[in-house]
Amino acid sequence: MILNDLLLLQAPIPIAALDQDLKFQGFSEAWHNQFRTDRSSKGSRIAEVFPDMPEELFLDLSYCREGLERSNDRIFYQHADGKIAWYSWKMSPLAADGPMPGGILLVLEDITDQMRDRDLFEKMERVARIGTWEVDMVKNQIFWSPNLRALHEVPPDYEPVMEEVIKFYKEGASKDLVLKVLDENVRTGEPWDIEVQLITAKGREIWVRGIGEVDIHNGKCIRIRGTMQDIDKRKKARLEFKKVSERLNIAKEGAEIGIWDFDVVGQ
Repeated sequence: MILNDLLLLQAPIPIAALDQDLKFQGFSEAWHNQFRTDRSSKGSRIAEVFPDMPEELFLDLSYCREGLERSNDRIFYQHADGKIAWYSWKMSPLAADGPMPGGILLVLEDITDQMRDRDLFEKMERVARIGTWEVDMVKNQIFWSPNLRALHEVPPDYEPVMEEVIKFYKEGASKDLVLKVLDENVRTGEPWDIEVQLITAKGREIWVRGIGEVDIHNGKCIRIRGTMQDIDKRKKARLEFKKVSERLNIAKEGAEIGIWDFDVVGQ
């Protein structure tokens, strides 16, 4: 037996044990629930049970059989019946007494629903003109979502660094407010919600709304993350409305003073 059957059965992830011939020795309940693999498949080759799986999976199994640990990020695949699916896997060789591995542990997941949710989220981001970002203070790394890059009008492969990110904000009140927030809120751990102007890589000046929060561990900031939304049209409309309202108020006040002066003269 390659692995304790009870431990394998109760594993909370879709995991299977294969022997050196890539035959099923057992699999978890999570594997059974996800792929509906019949228990009678024990002793059958995985290629016989799943003949329509991505070629990359079987190629990685061959490498792993030679003792090389293999994994993939995610694979998009269209089955023969037209079904579209995303798969992710990780596999490790199981040690044996001899120089060759005794089998393979395979974690295989159908992540199609996750990818659909992610695609939907990204579409919603694009429609709402919202981008997400994160700063890992421990590793000193910055993550920008594709939509945040689009908002800044930088290339898709642009890698942000803090010194350059700050330069996007318009000199004056906007940049001063961002620097103040980064200084004070990172120290206090307070979230923020601000509206500032930035200048894109193509020179366009736009209004954005920035929302952020800080993760503090043992009194130290370890991560900053948030969202940025393009609010340019709405903000400019609001500012124009405010400007017109102020002009109307001034005109109204001026008219009232003029009438009062006229009345005094006429007395």
